[in-house]
This record gives sequence, C-alpha cells and structure tokens, in this order.
Amino acid sequence: MRAEKWASRVFLTAGALQVGGLYLDLQLMPYAGTLALTALLAFALATPRVEGRSRRAGLIGLASLALTAGLVDADTDGFGWPAEFPGGSDLNALAESGSLILAAGALTVAVLDRSRLRPRWWHPPAAIGAVLVLWAVCEHGRFSVVSRDTMPDLTALGPLLALSIVIVLALSLVMTTTLASRGPMTRAGAGLFPVLVLVLIALVQIPDNDLLRKPRPAPPVAVLDRDSVLNLWQLSQGDAYGMPARGSLGMATLDPLPAPPKIADIDAVTGSPFAEDRADSWPRAKPAILAALLLLAMVALATSLFPVPDDSDRFA
Repeated sequence: MRAEKWASRVFLTAGALQVGGLYLDLQLMPYAGTLALTALLAFALATPRVEGRSRRAGLIGLASLALTAGLVDADTDGFGWPAEFPGGSDLNALAESGSLILAAGALTVAVLDRSRLRPRWWHPPAAIGAVLVLWAVCEHGRFSVVSRDTMPDLTALGPLLALSIVIVLALSLVMTTTLASRGPMTRAGAGLFPVLVLVLIALVQIPDNDLLRKPRPAPPVAVLDRDSVLNLWQLSQGDAYGMPARGSLGMATLDPLPAPPKIADIDAVTGSPFAEDRADSWPRAKPAILAALLLLAMVALATSLFPVPDDSDRFA
C-alpha cells in the first residue's frame, strides 16, 4: 500500500508541474511528463499481482506510453510530453509512432480481458464512426510537406498500416463497449479515448516518414518533334518574350521545400501571465486543460486495470 501511495504522489507532483508549466509558459521541470507516466507504471507494478493476460498487457501498454513520453521529451529538450505529439520524418518519430501503436494494442487486450464484455449490434458501427470522425479531424489538422521526388513504399508501409488499422478498430470497439456498459469498467473506456486520439495522430503521420518512402520512378523519355523543341526553347527564353524566368526544360524554378515542422496538437502559448504582453486566458488555459484531461484519463485507465484492494476508488 505504501508503494502505491508514493507512486501516486510522484505522479500528481509531476503532472502538476507539467500542467502548471504549460499554463505559465515556464520550463518548471524537465521530463515531467515522462516522470508522471513512469510513476503511473510504478503504481501498476506495486498493486497486488493478479493472474491473467490483463495485468501483463496493461503493464506493456503503460510501459509503451512511458517510452513514448520519454522519446518525445528527449526530442524537445525535456519539455515535450504531453504538450507535443509525435511528428517528424526520422527514426525517432517512427519509434514514437510505433510505441504508441504497441501501447494501443496492449491496452486494448488488457481492457478486453478484464471487462469480458460482449458488444451489441450497434457497437461496431459506432466504433467505426468514431474512428472515421477522429481520423478526419486528425487529417484536417495535419500539416506536412513531403518531397515530390519520393512516394510511399507500400512494401514496408502496407503491413504496418494494415496492422495499425486493425488495432485502432479493435481499440475503438472495446472503448465503445465499455463506455456503453455503465459498469465498473466505464472508467477504462474513458481512459482509452485519448489513447485512440494519440494513435490516430501518430498513424496519419506514418506515410510521410522518409524511412517509409522510396524514390519516385523517373517518367519515360518522350520523343520530341520540331515544334515541341521550339516551344521548350521559347519557354526557356522568358526575358526575351516578357515571361517569367523558366528552367531549361520549361519548368518554373521552385525554391526547396521547407523542413516539416514538429507536430504539436497541444501548443503552449508564448509569454508568461505575469508579463506585460501576456496572452488571453483561454489560449493559455486550453493546452493546460487538455494536458490535464489526458493525465486524468491515464489515471482512470490505470486504476481500472490495477485496482488497490479496499481503496480502488482513490488515487492519492
């Protein structure tokens, strides 16, 4: 019992520092998000052992979430999670997405094994609808710039996307079933919702990762007749004909594409509330509220999967 208390206190302290830092726009403590999820994993490890797949799968899921938080924090000088979500086109971004997908699959198995609920006829359509709506929202908010000289490598990307879609649909179905049960596992369903959002945000970024793209094949060389060559020559003489400068093949010269920005779906605002040029209250409170709700959902998920005897309703 004592270990669970200490783990919960560390989680609350680290979470408060992270949420407070987001609101104040201050770097209060590096790796606070990672520490919070690590404390949540320690809380789960300290609970009494229960035989079954739910405990092992739940521990794997929480460990994967803690790993994701560590990767995000390491990529943002210790002040990323939960304010920033996976993004980028390097190996670290792919590892962040992979750990989130693993966490989603493991937590789905854990909740499914513990609840043992059977879906009703309307649960699958509702689950698919929720995935489509959230996917559209994540795709609408995505900003990515990829090179025109590359294309997705379906050999590597296809199996990964197929497995991820199966995990997402299973997660959504389990979430819908537990939320509709109105039983003791309803909290677990509520905790699965931010996991679903996180994994969809990671999933829409995977096709843009440079490690999963290949060079686009060169177009076939066409045979040019005299008129085509003359037209290309005229286009290349932009100054003489009063036209914009063109390349040697008649194509407009383009500036190199900028590097894709870091995806940040919970953005911290600029400026402390104590400064004279402070931001408005709602833009400042929004990222802190979203981060707090995410941490509370993780608490609901952990306490549902790893209850403490005679104290299962309290996390403090």
